Amino acid sequence: TGTNYGWCSGSLINNANMDCTPYIISADHCYQDDVSGAISSGSDLSQWMFYFQYESPTCSNPVSEGTLGNNSVTGCSFVAASLDTGGNSGSDFVLLKLNNTPPLSYIPYYAGWSNVNTAAHNGVDIHHPSGDIKKISTYTTTLQSVSWGNIAAGTHWQVQWAPTVSGNGVTEPGSSGSPIFDVNHHIIGTLTGGSSDCTAPLQNDFFGKFAYHWTSNGATANKRLQNWLDPSNTGIQTLDGQYGPCSSSVGLDAAVTAIQQSGPICNSSIAISCTLMNYGNQQLVQDSLTFVIDGGSPQQLVWSGSLNSFQSTTVALPAQNFSTGLHTITITSSAPNGGVDGNPVNDSRTSTFSVVAPTGQYSFFLQTGDQGSQITWEVADQQNNVLYSGGPYTDNASGQIINQSWCLPVACYTFTIFSASGNGLVGNSLSGTYNIKNNSSAVVAQLQTLNFGNSESSNFCHNPGLGVANIDAALASISIYPNPSSGIYTISDAQHATSVTVTDALGRLIMTSAMKDQSTRQIDLSAEESGVHFFKFTSDNGSMVRKVILNSGK
Repeated sequence: TGTNYGWCSGSLINNANMDCTPYIISADHCYQDDVSGAISSGSDLSQWMFYFQYESPTCSNPVSEGTLGNNSVTGCSFVAASLDTGGNSGSDFVLLKLNNTPPLSYIPYYAGWSNVNTAAHNGVDIHHPSGDIKKISTYTTTLQSVSWGNIAAGTHWQVQWAPTVSGNGVTEPGSSGSPIFDVNHHIIGTLTGGSSDCTAPLQNDFFGKFAYHWTSNGATANKRLQNWLDPSNTGIQTLDGQYGPCSSSVGLDAAVTAIQQSGPICNSSIAISCTLMNYGNQQLVQDSLTFVIDGGSPQQLVWSGSLNSFQSTTVALPAQNFSTGLHTITITSSAPNGGVDGNPVNDSRTSTFSVVAPTGQYSFFLQTGDQGSQITWEVADQQNNVLYSGGPYTDNASGQIINQSWCLPVACYTFTIFSASGNGLVGNSLSGTYNIKNNSSAVVAQLQTLNFGNSESSNFCHNPGLGVANIDAALASISIYPNPSSGIYTISDAQHATSVTVTDALGRLIMTSAMKDQSTRQIDLSAEESGVHFFKFTSDNGSMVRKVILNSGK
């Protein structure tokens, strides 16, 4: 990275298409300096070297390296990372793609994985301590879910190593990014760090959770594994590894991997489509698709075409008319090529969506400024489900104009815009801005502070009967910390607020209190159940909502 260099560990990892795309998973702090924040450039990555089979042919260390270092591949490109300066606010992963596929003479193994957030009881870490030849550390006690950076909860697995016949397992610098496996040989985490070493073998180490890598570091594809390791959005939770070259072992295996229509829609006539994937080793030329809407009578569609192994296509269903409200559709594949599907587990997909009245249509405007590559954003509901997201964009002296229409059911929402550079929407020659308007063209959210740092959030509610609450810009400086908290929250810069109301994620009132002329105060939620809570601050000119995470242990 720049003028710095070092050793890390990593693993080849397969994706749900099982096509042996040469992805390498390791730690974000191998890619992004966790002190300075400097990120490896494309030029840096072109010089990265990856060594395979760097291991002893026996259980004993060889006297010299000999030819062990001869199997290498040079160069890679960036795919995704937590971008959290080494797990400070996330799970510390990086996913890279090798510029060249490892030769079969290296006996490349494309590891499997599990994105299920369940603590394993035993397994191993395979790593290269201090850049040494391959070592294996073993754990036999259940992993513990913890936080590494004390900002986001449940980002890491805590492990204590077990003694074996050849000594007690530990890790060292150079082990960073190494995969920890469960008993099923699935990767469930990557090493961030810890206190264990050869002089303190009973200390704990910490691995960023694979389950957190999956979607929890951010809403955009460059911060999550799901988009790359499950590119067809099959919903797969575990995948077995395999040696290259990859190939399907099933003759006929047609799968419905995605339904394109989901979420809220501002239209009663909807065109629904699905993705049909051929996971078999025979060419797929025909398939029967059955779809059921809201539990009604099954309808059938026969697809015909030509799909080779691991190819997919979009199949459009007849347009349907829906009433306002929530709906469900299930699409099932059967009889590929008129035969029997050899893997029925991936035949069916179900999607839910809501049809929204026209009043639920919102317009989003974003001018990225000239630093578009640093900007991402998301819209989340009160349960923290991301409904819409975008970015990063491209760097352009004229910026980029983004216009979108959103359909939002009656509820409250949080819009958050992120700046990877930490200077908001400030540009070198052109700065950015944004606003959100309802269907009456009234502004419900807009840029509050140009240089907002890493992120800025705006809250608004859609309730046609009550209208959209005014948001007071004077309340924007209010902060609540720590967040997450075990129960005690400190509110600061609240001198403009007249009251505060606390509700849980279901809208249940927890408390309300006057705040007149109080710049700082504390709120105790330790008696409440863990989860998302909302602090609503009210002034004479409007209101502002802040979201917090409570980890009370209840």
